[in-house]
Amino acid sequence: MGNPGICRTHVNPIRDRIVAPYIQAVQPDTMSFLSIVVAVVLGVGLSAAAGFRVFVPLLGAGIAVRVGWLSPGESLAWVGSTSALVAFGLACLVELTGSLIPAVDHAIDAIAAPMSAAAGSILMAVQMCDQLGLGVSEQLAGMEGARELSPLVLWSIAIIVGGGLALGTHAAAAVGRVGSTVSTAGLANPIYAAAESFTSVVATVVAIALPACCLIMALPMTIVLVLIVLRRRKAKRAAAATPAPPSSPSS
Repeated sequence: MGNPGICRTHVNPIRDRIVAPYIQAVQPDTMSFLSIVVAVVLGVGLSAAAGFRVFVPLLGAGIAVRVGWLSPGESLAWVGSTSALVAFGLACLVELTGSLIPAVDHAIDAIAAPMSAAAGSILMAVQMCDQLGLGVSEQLAGMEGARELSPLVLWSIAIIVGGGLALGTHAAAAVGRVGSTVSTAGLANPIYAAAESFTSVVATVVAIALPACCLIMALPMTIVLVLIVLRRRKAKRAAAATPAPPSSPSS
């Protein structure tokens, strides 16, 4: 027996009957790998939402844990506690209000930069713990390892993927806000902030309530990223293969 309760979802009899026949046809090691991949992809939405607004996805995830929609295990059950929900709600109100005030929005951005990375890591871990095992009971699936994950592996993935994605999204949004400030003298910043808040709310709701949409949206995004990487590599190789022009002889 490994670490019970670390990343263990509640048994769902309906999903058991639907998914188990397919799970039993897959090797345990393959199932564990696929579970991790699916969990990471579904955690992308919450982590990206944390890049726009730190506390909106945290509040959404806390509410989902409290009502039983998400089951992150004992180690992350505090996300749905009353004290956490009150803290997330107050911080969310301050963040949303302050982002609409020119000059204050830049100060909030500076403070939220490291917090977005932490929030992205926590949200990725919450989503991973909920999704690992795909809701299939151990007795029916017959593979306990697919429902457990080492805390070291869990938090390594959460920090690198979730924290890195949230920080990158936050940096991109901050660059856009600076551009809005320079081009419009800050007059369009409230509109920009409202668009960020709306995006964060939508991404949070989709990631929690409609995880299948995250998988559908992640596919074209992955293809685009792969094409960008391949094009850059091709450009670098072409630049390296191009001979340098001969230097003119000095007179």
